[in-house]
Amino acid sequence: IDVARVALESGATGLCVALIREGIDLRRAGVTAPILLLSEQPIEFSSAIIDNGLIPTVYSRAAIEALAAAAREASSAGVDVHLKLDTGMHRVGADPAALRRRRCCGARCRSRGAQDSHRQFGCSTVAADGPW
Repeated sequence: IDVARVALESGATGLCVALIREGIDLRRAGVTAPILLLSEQPIEFSSAIIDNGLIPTVYSRAAIEALAAAAREASSAGVDVHLKLDTGMHRVGADPAALRRRRCCGARCRSRGAQDSHRQFGCSTVAADGPW
């Protein structure tokens, strides 16, 4: 919590955490800045994500649908999410080709505009003058 406060006082506009518990602890400590969950959380935590105003990372249809249901149940106008794309490492992430075929991983949802996405490059050892 101390590090988060120093980061925000030093100009950070948001925070990232690995686990929902860390995000909840920051909220309980009074942090109001955006807090991004860096990995997709188990769907049973969807209501807690909404209730604590955390920004979830998603890549599965089940997670998107669970968050949408939790937002409806909380009478929320919606939930901003970060979409994790599989960019070639094939560990986690939505398949970009499947996204082109089935909008929002097959879930029914409305986009309020993409803000960002997570990505990991499949060839992280390429020199700095690589293809990107």
